[in-house]
Amino acid sequence: MRLTLRTLLAYMDDRLPPEKAREIGIKIAQSPFAGELLERIRDVKRRRRIATAAADKPGVDANLVAEYLDDQLSADLVQRIEQKILASDPLLAEVASAHELLGLLRDPIELEPGLKDRLYALDPTGVTDVVRASGRSTSPESASASVPWQPENARSAQSRHWPAVTIAGLTIIWLLSLATDSSLLRGPADLSGPSAETVQPGEVAVVAAEKVEPPAAAIPAESEVPAAADSPSDPTTATDSPTQPAPEPAVAERPIQPPAPAAEPPAMAPDAPAGDADLALPAAPRNLLLQAENRIVLVADEQRGQWTNLLQIRGGDAVVPALNAVNCRPLLGKNWFGIPATFEMGIRSTGQVWKAVTSGGGLFRIPEGSSDLQILSGQLILTTDEAQAWPEGQPPALSLQTGTEQVSITLLSDQTRVAVEVRPAATPQVPTADNNADAVENQQPAERASFLLPLDSDLTVRLTLLEGSAVVGFSDANEPLRLESSETLSWLIVEGGERSQLERGTLAPAAIPAWMLRSESKPIPEVQAVQDRVLDVLSAAGIPGELVQPLLTDRNPQVGLAAAEVLCLMADTNLLLTALFEVLDESVHRRIIEGLRGAVTASAAGRASVAASLETRLSMADAAFALQMIGGLNETEARDRLITGRLLQYLQGDSLTLRTLAIYEMERLTGGRQNYFPNAEASRRRDAVNRWQRAIERNGGTLLP
Repeated sequence: MRLTLRTLLAYMDDRLPPEKAREIGIKIAQSPFAGELLERIRDVKRRRRIATAAADKPGVDANLVAEYLDDQLSADLVQRIEQKILASDPLLAEVASAHELLGLLRDPIELEPGLKDRLYALDPTGVTDVVRASGRSTSPESASASVPWQPENARSAQSRHWPAVTIAGLTIIWLLSLATDSSLLRGPADLSGPSAETVQPGEVAVVAAEKVEPPAAAIPAESEVPAAADSPSDPTTATDSPTQPAPEPAVAERPIQPPAPAAEPPAMAPDAPAGDADLALPAAPRNLLLQAENRIVLVADEQRGQWTNLLQIRGGDAVVPALNAVNCRPLLGKNWFGIPATFEMGIRSTGQVWKAVTSGGGLFRIPEGSSDLQILSGQLILTTDEAQAWPEGQPPALSLQTGTEQVSITLLSDQTRVAVEVRPAATPQVPTADNNADAVENQQPAERASFLLPLDSDLTVRLTLLEGSAVVGFSDANEPLRLESSETLSWLIVEGGERSQLERGTLAPAAIPAWMLRSESKPIPEVQAVQDRVLDVLSAAGIPGELVQPLLTDRNPQVGLAAAEVLCLMADTNLLLTALFEVLDESVHRRIIEGLRGAVTASAAGRASVAASLETRLSMADAAFALQMIGGLNETEARDRLITGRLLQYLQGDSLTLRTLAIYEMERLTGGRQNYFPNAEASRRRDAVNRWQRAIERNGGTLLP
């Protein structure tokens, strides 16, 4: 399917089939000119008083535009009409708006015979101007009596005849509007339309209200049709110079081709007056483009207190793993979004050539203001976007927000690679057993779904320069810091607010984590099959956690692990605890414990929720110790004889959940498990417990010496 102006309008108005929409979306992403035209159409449709911005330019007959939108014109006329449309912002806005309105009229509408006769009466010959100009007249009589088509000119002020009563009424309104609309003070000479010498961009010109018939003139030859000008700020504006070269021979559907690049003018806000560059408003936030599978991008809607995926959000189906030009700012709004581990998501920005790839397990948000991305937890690799050319003299910069701190990371070469890791680091005060249930009962429904996000916890932030050079700047620092290869920079965000002292160091090559070395190659077939299982389940409408819950008991533990990653990202303590008390593979249970530990250590409300849920499943004593194990035992507790004896008691007990929690903590603290498996036969568990008892006796009766 060719990318033309008409197909672009159909893509914007959601009038294409899903497969065609994906194809056009990929082509738009691969064509910078098409992306700029897409943004230009959206801008002109929103601009106020655009009809008076270029009243002195010739228009196009309404019948001609209607036949163009209805795909009833020949190829040569389509080419010439598109040139006229692209050369005028008001005409482009009118055509795009008409296309959108026509798309809303999906059901057939019966027209009254009188209305049809009235429409036909607008053209006494019964034949449109474009048919006469192209020699396709339906009757010889009408062809001989036809008048050649002439583009509409600006209406003359001398043709207006206002009744005396109307003038008196309008005079009163005019006096009341003097203080707010300075354009009414313009002289009568200016009422015929603005000129290039007297009207600056952004001004509003007053045009005549009555319509007059334009003088007859022949349709211009193809060599006289204005061609697109080479202007980066308005890449489709045409010039009226007769020396422009003739257009190429027309084809049935000629794809949109970008004009030759030209020197970029100073950045100014839309509708800013010419010559006032110093007073221009700040540029609007750049568009952020996601490159991921829309079914696995999970969004936390804090207002409704629900989790969903990007596929269920209107317009989110256009986000695909391939390159696309979908601005995700209006799709995501102020909501946090993330992607589970084992999946990847690419984040790009228009106007910049950086690309951030996260390997999953992170929570992000597109904040308002100057920041490009806010990260609450997760890992990402920041590189240059290979799909765009490197901008000489203007290195790309990512504005990253952690807590209330804004960090600017500038890539100094196209080979620079920066690893960014943010993770919650604080363990809040442990609530007492008396107020655990009250902390959950007093919360509103929306808070129950969103309180587990670590918004007020301490965050550990670490930047690692893997390759190349980069400059890191902070909002409260005077001098930015330059990092070279293998250098690290870390700091602490205290309770989701300001940062602590910076720490600079060097990372040895042998100490580089595996996720920093992960390539962007396609996963192996076995991993891809697991991901496809999860994606197929998430295609249905519903809460993602409830959809993947049946996969936890799959015979393939990798499928259960992938489903557990979804629950851990959502931090849904109810679903996580339900899975913990089921008979699952030990690897799945361990991932569930890690997810619960993240919820417990991230917020006091999360710990209260887990404690209240444990009290409904275990005795009071076991629930308190289970919560202690989920939160993690420290070395001091591991040297306590009572705690060590209780862990041994759980290893010999009948509860699979308590056995799993006990061996998980004992192995984490000692580094060994004495060949103990919680779901093994009772005889094998007894032999392993005897080995643990002998090891504890050598340590003096404690888990650690």
